[in-house]
Parts: sequence; structure tokens; C-alpha cells
Amino acid sequence: EREKEEKEKKEEKEEAKDRGGEEGEGDMRVEETDSCSPRELPPRFPPKQVKNQNVGFAKKEEWGFVGPEDSEHGWRDVFPGEACGISVSSYPWVKQKRPQRDGTPICDAYLVKKVNGMMLTVITDGCNWGDRPKDASRLANKAFSEYMENVLHRIHSTRELGRALLCAVESAHGEIMDTHDAALNPAGTTTILGGVLMKKQQRSLEEVEKDLRSLLLKNARGETKLETIFQQGILKRDGETDKQMYRLWVEKTIDFVCEIVCAIV
Repeated sequence: EREKEEKEKKEEKEEAKDRGGEEGEGDMRVEETDSCSPRELPPRFPPKQVKNQNVGFAKKEEWGFVGPEDSEHGWRDVFPGEACGISVSSYPWVKQKRPQRDGTPICDAYLVKKVNGMMLTVITDGCNWGDRPKDASRLANKAFSEYMENVLHRIHSTRELGRALLCAVESAHGEIMDTHDAALNPAGTTTILGGVLMKKQQRSLEEVEKDLRSLLLKNARGETKLETIFQQGILKRDGETDKQMYRLWVEKTIDFVCEIVCAIV
């Protein structure tokens, strides 16, 4: 009976292992191992359209695609009526001498995703040719897009968006360096161009007029700090303007002007 139980447990473990392998198939994340060769490390971008999947926006994705494939026949991936991506090469292809063009493998990678009126795009192109730049290109593309997907729903201004894009580039660089070992598996280099298209918050003229009137009325009643700032800014000590007070006056005055401009815009 004990042998029978052990045999059943062993069979269950093997079945669970097989199921785990099947479920993990197609996963874009690749675990770092010492035994991995550069060819196995980068994710293989599937040239399929991604629809109605939950991403970092905490909302359902409208559409998106990634590419290209590793073969020339899979260079193009079109989403009808919306967008398309194509990878082309200017390297020569002398068919009499070799079965494939110079510059193989393809080191380009592109990604486009549209969610609730926002669009995330990123293009990477490995420098030179070979497996190393291809790995760097795909790793950077994946890391950049994943970072932006996770933070986009928390962005409320162009200033925050600019910082997020900079952090996404840093994340892409870190992904390349973390995956490759400097001595045994040196990293390649890649260019990256990523961006986000977002809708600007529209305000009616009535709202702008109301905010501007409110701001000016508060200043007229002395409810803002503008008059106090002007009085403090012209104070003098021993015949010389206090530099610190003057700097404060300039900063506060600029802030006040910016408030008016923002209210008008």
C-alpha cells in the first residue's frame, strides 16, 4: 500500500509539472538562469492582436499588437482601419550567395496599445546586428511598455507623464543589464523611442471665466498672499535688498501668474 501511495504521488507530481509547462507556454516573461544562452533569454513577441485583456490601466484594452516575427513573412501585422507595423531592412540580400539577407536576425521590435482614448507606442531597434542587439531591443521594448502600463492610470499631468517616460527608459535599461552578465553574457545595445498619446482635459469657457473671476475677487479682498508678498519683497535692510526675501517674492509672483495663465487656458 505504501508503494502504491508513493507511485500515485509521483504520478500526480508529473501531471502537475506537465500542466505547469503547458500553462507557462507563450508567457512573455523569461526567468534568468545561469544556463540560459543569449538566444533563449529574450521574449519572443507573438505577432497576434491583443484584445480585451486586462493590462496595467486597470481597464480593458481596446486593441493592440506587437511584432515583428522572426521570419520575413511575419514582418507585417495590421489592425484593420486603426494601425499597422512593418519592419524593413536596408541591408542587401544577395540571393546567389546566401539564403537570407544581411542583417539577420531582425533587431526591430514595435508595440502599439490603445486604451480608453490613450495610446502607448514604443519602437526599439538593436544597434548593429546579431543576437545581442536583438535581445536588448526586445527586452527594452517589453520593460518600457510594462512600466508605462502600470503607471498610466495614475498620471494626471504632462509633468507626471514626462517623469514616467524617463523612468520607463530607466526600467528598460535595467532590464537589459539585469538579464545579461557582463562577463559571461554581455549585453547588446539598442535605440528606443516610446511615447504616450493622451486626451487633454477640456474645460468650457464658462468654467474658465468662473475660476478667473474667483481668483481675481480673492485677490481684491486680500484673501490671497499677493499683496503681502509685494510688501515683503520691497523690504530693505541697511539700504540693501534682502536677497532671500526678494527671491521669495519672485517665486511667489511667478506662481501667481502661472495660476492666472492656467485658469485662462
